[in-house]
Amino acid sequence: LHAPVALNNTVFTLMPDGEIHAVDIQKGKQLWKVQLPKEGASHLSFSGGLAVDNDVLVATTGSGLVFGLNPKTGEKIWDYDVLVPVRSAPTLANGAVLVIGHNNQFFALNATNGALLWTHSGLQESLTLLTGTAAASDGTSIAIPYSSGEIYMMDLASGEYKWHDALALNVRADPFSALVDVAPPVLARGALFATNHNGQLTAFRASDGKRMWERELASTQLPWLAGDNLFVITQTGKLAALRVQDGQIYWIENLNDAIASSSKKVKENPNRRWFG
Repeated sequence: LHAPVALNNTVFTLMPDGEIHAVDIQKGKQLWKVQLPKEGASHLSFSGGLAVDNDVLVATTGSGLVFGLNPKTGEKIWDYDVLVPVRSAPTLANGAVLVIGHNNQFFALNATNGALLWTHSGLQESLTLLTGTAAASDGTSIAIPYSSGEIYMMDLASGEYKWHDALALNVRADPFSALVDVAPPVLARGALFATNHNGQLTAFRASDGKRMWERELASTQLPWLAGDNLFVITQTGKLAALRVQDGQIYWIENLNDAIASSSKKVKENPNRRWFG
């Protein structure tokens, strides 16, 4: 459900059954694999995701267990039970592990020993996407995205509240209109860029939450910041390039059209979804 993570010359993947694989990027050789303990009912066993730095590889699980492992050997360093299913990847930031539970409970853990630092809660949502969303941090602040469409900006070290907002919604007459899950946000350059499944791409000023600009681009994928450009894959299979400063759209490419024109063997699929 979530992307692999890489450190130096190793790529790590978490399988749906809770098995973690470490593979040499250059040779494709498996370096180690471990099976995370399974607890709870089988319907909670959807895997969460991974985050890694030089000191720890963190894995979240659908049973609510969070594991800190040695990236070189896979040996368990610590574990912590948040007591709620976790279907999102964790975030590592400045010595903290940031975890969002499926019921919109947030946990900040110590990356060294797994001790609980502070918690936060958003509004619970009865209908959400299967996969969750990771928090974003710039090392001092943290943006917590919830499936309710809310985003909270908190101090990373203390958990002190700074501001919060809710993403705007586009009302549509389709079965997915009720899904307001926030996509993984980007917190950088003094701004927060966030969108959701049924809403708008919004740029907030990180210091006080003031809205700088908005564009009608709904997505469940992480926006990508590169230079002065922000790239977004929309729910309708379009790739958009925007100017960071004011949200001006440089161009929009329909990825489905690109596939159809590149090969006559590819049948047009109106339900095709894009990730990345």
